[in-house]
Amino acid sequence: MAFPAPRRSSGPRVVVVGAGVIGLCCALEIARGGGAVTVIDADAAPASLRIAPRAAAFAAAGMLGAFSEALHEGPGHHRRLSDLCWEGLKSWRTLVASDPELSGFVRFNGALLLAHDEADAARVSRAADRAKRHGAPYEKFEGLPPGLDGRLYGAKVKLSVRLPGEGAASVEPTLARLAEMALSFGASIVREREVVEVAASNDRVSGVHLDDGGALPADIVVLATGALAPASLVAGCVALQRLTPAKGMLGGAPAPQAFDLAETVRTPRIYFGREGEQIFFGATSEPGRADLDADPEAIAALHLEVRRTLPGARFDLATTVLSVGLRPLSPDGAPLVGRTGPDGLIVAVGHGRNGWLLAPVTGVAVAALASGVDPAPVWRDFTPDRFA
Repeated sequence: MAFPAPRRSSGPRVVVVGAGVIGLCCALEIARGGGAVTVIDADAAPASLRIAPRAAAFAAAGMLGAFSEALHEGPGHHRRLSDLCWEGLKSWRTLVASDPELSGFVRFNGALLLAHDEADAARVSRAADRAKRHGAPYEKFEGLPPGLDGRLYGAKVKLSVRLPGEGAASVEPTLARLAEMALSFGASIVREREVVEVAASNDRVSGVHLDDGGALPADIVVLATGALAPASLVAGCVALQRLTPAKGMLGGAPAPQAFDLAETVRTPRIYFGREGEQIFFGATSEPGRADLDADPEAIAALHLEVRRTLPGARFDLATTVLSVGLRPLSPDGAPLVGRTGPDGLIVAVGHGRNGWLLAPVTGVAVAALASGVDPAPVWRDFTPDRFA
């Protein structure tokens, strides 16, 4: 396959490795800033969609939960991650405002957090406290918020929090639109080619070597590979060596008739929402697993948790595995973004559960790095060398 020639540009020649949501946002912002960008991804894609079927983007439902992700924090999580997540949510609003077509795929419909016992309540309260600290809108209630049907949600809700600013992105159409946006600014996207090595001369990036023996010159290489980089590429990049793959699956089921669900509902064990005639719910997380096999039993277990959360709904028992992907987990659950290795090498990996949420703000940071400028101060705690 011949490489499409990027449009003429006065900016640097940039190769972005990976066409998931992180790689596409990096390519978009670099191209928007004048860089000559080529995105390279190992996966094929349907003719109508320039997407990576194995990407971490398919491990979940495009959640944009800046504060509700606090439900899932555990020991060892990065203490500043919530600050970055808040910047991520604001960055999505900026990106959607810049492209009206995205508004059809990215919705800020809010989140409803439910606690059913004391342990749940502590986590839900933590999410509310984060929103309060950042000046984001939230509402906190003993029991259910007024107006919700207690017969639907059950009588055991101890505490609830509404986060009206949160949202979700529809995975495939949003990825496709991000690719179209990058192409409109002159980027090129090359499928079914794998970067196996970053070439360097005199400790300066000179390009990449490909699995078919070819090479592509570059002034800057951005590694946005997720958890799927080839061993030869991992061997040459310490940041990639810090990642652990985590298999994730998203499930779906027919929505009950006359069932209205405006918000995304979240507990420490499940999230779910309605899209069209279907309920989507997720997501599994299995650290250390790198297979993409569908597991109907795991999806059925998630669906059971949905039914327990909405005991008054009459759900169809039929479920579907909507998607399977691999999240790249870092040791502290936060991304590794910054310069590393030879001059001109940038990594943007390790976003874990927050890849969707942090994609646009990561793209802005990487574009700054590619132009020789330090990114926003919030990124100082997320450098690739922090585990050294």
